[in-house]
Amino acid sequence: MAIPSRVINLIEHFGRDIKAFRSGQYNETQVRREFIDPFFKALGWDVENEQGVPETYKDVIHEDQIKIGGQTKAPDYCFRVGGSRKFFLEAKKPVVNLDSDTKPAFQLRRYAWSANLPVSILTDFEEFVVYDCRIKPDKDDKATTARTLYIDYTQYYDRWDEIETLFHRDAVLAGSLDQYTVSLKDKKGVATVDDAFLGEIETWRRILAENIAERNPQLSKRDINYAVQMTIDRIIFLRICEDRGIEPYERLKGVLTNGSIYTKLCKIFQDADDRYNSGLFHFRKEKERPELPDDLTLDLVIDDEPFQRIIPNFYYPDSPYEFSVLPIEILGQVYEQFLGKVINLTTDHRATIDDKPEVRKAGGVYYTPTYVVDYIVKNTVGKLLDGKTPRQTTKLKILDPACGSGSFLIGAYQFLLDWHRDWYVNDGPEKHKKDLYQAISGEWRLTADTRKRVLLNNIYGVDIDPQAVEVTKLSLLLKVLEGESSQTLATQLRMFHERALPDLAQNIKCGNSLIASDFYDNQQLGFFDAEEQYRINVFDWEDEFSNILQDGGFDIVIGNPPWGAEFTEPELEYLRTHNKEVIVRMIDSFMYFVYQNSKRLKENGYFGMILPDVLLYQIDNAKLRKFILDGYEIDTTLNMGDVFNKVVRPSSVIIYKNHHSRNTNIKIGDFASVNKVMKAVALLDESHYDSIPQKEIYNIPSLLFVTANPSHYLIWTKVKSAAHDLLENIIDTDGIQRGVSPDLKQAFLVNTEVANTWALEKEKLRKSLTGGRQVKRYYIERPDLWLIYTSRADDFRRLPNICKYVEQHKNEITCKEVQQGKHPLYALHRPREEHIFTKPQKIVGVITEDEIIVALDSEQTFVTDGLYLFGLREPYDPRYVMGILNSRLFVFIYRLLAIEKGRVLAQVKPTTLSQLPIRTINPNNTQEKLLHDKICVSVDEISTLYINQTKAKTAQDKTLYNRQIIAATRRIDRLIYSLYNLNEQEIQLIEA
Repeated sequence: MAIPSRVINLIEHFGRDIKAFRSGQYNETQVRREFIDPFFKALGWDVENEQGVPETYKDVIHEDQIKIGGQTKAPDYCFRVGGSRKFFLEAKKPVVNLDSDTKPAFQLRRYAWSANLPVSILTDFEEFVVYDCRIKPDKDDKATTARTLYIDYTQYYDRWDEIETLFHRDAVLAGSLDQYTVSLKDKKGVATVDDAFLGEIETWRRILAENIAERNPQLSKRDINYAVQMTIDRIIFLRICEDRGIEPYERLKGVLTNGSIYTKLCKIFQDADDRYNSGLFHFRKEKERPELPDDLTLDLVIDDEPFQRIIPNFYYPDSPYEFSVLPIEILGQVYEQFLGKVINLTTDHRATIDDKPEVRKAGGVYYTPTYVVDYIVKNTVGKLLDGKTPRQTTKLKILDPACGSGSFLIGAYQFLLDWHRDWYVNDGPEKHKKDLYQAISGEWRLTADTRKRVLLNNIYGVDIDPQAVEVTKLSLLLKVLEGESSQTLATQLRMFHERALPDLAQNIKCGNSLIASDFYDNQQLGFFDAEEQYRINVFDWEDEFSNILQDGGFDIVIGNPPWGAEFTEPELEYLRTHNKEVIVRMIDSFMYFVYQNSKRLKENGYFGMILPDVLLYQIDNAKLRKFILDGYEIDTTLNMGDVFNKVVRPSSVIIYKNHHSRNTNIKIGDFASVNKVMKAVALLDESHYDSIPQKEIYNIPSLLFVTANPSHYLIWTKVKSAAHDLLENIIDTDGIQRGVSPDLKQAFLVNTEVANTWALEKEKLRKSLTGGRQVKRYYIERPDLWLIYTSRADDFRRLPNICKYVEQHKNEITCKEVQQGKHPLYALHRPREEHIFTKPQKIVGVITEDEIIVALDSEQTFVTDGLYLFGLREPYDPRYVMGILNSRLFVFIYRLLAIEKGRVLAQVKPTTLSQLPIRTINPNNTQEKLLHDKICVSVDEISTLYINQTKAKTAQDKTLYNRQIIAATRRIDRLIYSLYNLNEQEIQLIEA
């Protein structure tokens, strides 16, 4: 696009009076009003909120200017989309040389890096500078470090397209900045603030743990974990308060002089108890507080050296962190990783830091991306708030039953705060002076008292890990203090005799959300020592939240519960008994959380979680799906695909309401194929969504269809209606069977040469297939392998040569080596009933695929566990069924039924296979019979062509047959499309 005329006017104006603008008399405020504001208006930003949108959704926030320690503590502009920060802009007066001055660049990069923003802008209008703010800032960096764009104002004419492509509001909304940072080639120095800060506090944990363990030999492992956690939490809390102007700047740094550092820190902690009333600082018993005080940490002996290493790294200019802009959400993400490790003690009472067993098994800790939290909160909390007044929301109860470090509760709390503020402002801020005050920037903010009230009234959480509970409390308390200053808190303390923070002991609780105290009813309590009881951590919901449950339950349940958590056998027995309504076969911890907490949902309340995608399609979740469908009104299901870093297990989002009506529509969205970087942007794009009536999904075998493209859903319904039966109903009584599994002790495979050399009896030999590579569509490449089949283990004693060979080589023989000719025999389980494998005709398919690949076996072949097999009832012709299953249509249909495409360990699931809709033929209908026969003849043709191709000697002959195979395959595809009455538009969609 051409450069706007208003920008041309700005350039010309600046050029005419450049000497005046470069003088020290022309200040930063003037350059912002005269040049920077109109420049960004030309880029589509509502800089002055002329549209009058609520505070939450303002495009641009003009930050307050707080001076602490001689430093400006907030960036001049924060540009946002949908309430989410996208980039900072730091303005300078033109007298500053941005090309070479290092301080402005370091200042901006500290802000943006701490806020986890990928890029940000430094400008005085004369110079427009963009920095890659993923690169960790250092006080010794040059002005050019991490710089990605430098544009002089005279270059705006020629480079406007470049600026607009990156920073126009519409471009940012479409993900331009995310794509830009991905495209940057130089990744040297890239370090996200969460990773860097995690490294810092892990170092602090280690040096504190080692010193506390050495100097306090009476402490248990649990005591040391608590002491270290609370010390780190308190220091972080107070340091953040310093940067926000709530605590005196460098107060913590002041304890470093003249020794006795921990004694002086304890004095600061006790002062904080008087000031904040938080469980973080709770050292004396108080009548109105049921939570017991901390009797441990004030009496600790800790040397000066750990604090001399920790505290200086917190302060400018040595510290890259700017705590005034560090998002609480980032702190939660850091702690999520931090809590994945635990302090253990050696026999000589030395501290070690180890991964928790469950984290080691899972391969790490994975926090929920903020955009997923925001989406679930908006579509649960947001829906219940719609049309209500603040008075009506006081009884709203929001629960995360596995809150971890608190990401969902922080998201819900922030949403509530924004909603309350906007409601009061829209209703007339002058009427709500008890709840609102106006900041220096003009922005309306909630008072600390209102923020406390909302937190105590509305936010509830449970977690089995006591450290996680403390982190959740810390994060929520820091949210309470956002926007406060030492002056506002002092006024509150003086006028209302109230401390600044609430006690969250009744809101955020530690316990096992899944196991109550009746766990011990049928157990010998003596079998469980104190550590085991502490680990199980039973929790009685009816006691802990009695008023809420007596009132009908929680209004909203949200979160990301544990997936695949491990349990002991007594725990599993208890869980199976208490959750039997939803257990099919295999079970996963997330299923218990969904089932139990759905039942704690108040009438018309909302449930929203991110869960494994298997909930939507796997047979083991069939009862859980039925439980949801029968009892709740599904609002939204999203197929999210890969969301978590380093996790290959795909995810889904499901939101439903405790109100059942089959006449509602389900909002659906398929984001599985969207790049991780762009998923947050895609969620805002309405083109990704559609809807399906909930009543429609009662008749389909998989809830996954509600996450599919509606056009795909329509094809599915057409195919289903054209069919008259399911595959499971036309398979013979043996059903779908897997092949036999490896076991060196029971049965053997040999090639022909070995069979002849050892003069094996032919009646004991059976043809065998050992892998999916041998089975193609319509054709089997038969290897030279024979199974030595015997019904009794004693028969092997009559095969001394084989027994001796196996004994010598049992640790080195593999199936792959047999196929490659490296070993003449391979061991297998003795097969099950022989008749399963010796049917005159059976269909054999490959398990390790994301689509159906089947061939016809007429040679009574025994197959191994990489394959499945089934026979058909009369009068079904296996050629006809094989043509259907191998068709392009059924590649499409199967991938709708099961999300296997792209998975590392993709498998064809027999449970899903059995649900495929098979068109039955009326033998008295001439047209149908003709179509059936054409399919069978075409299958025969392909089989013959494959045989001829394998016998062909020349490349030209092989190519000729291959082309004929492709043509015959397409012919079958067209016949199958006709069989299921699909039109050309639907066929094009499938083949695309």
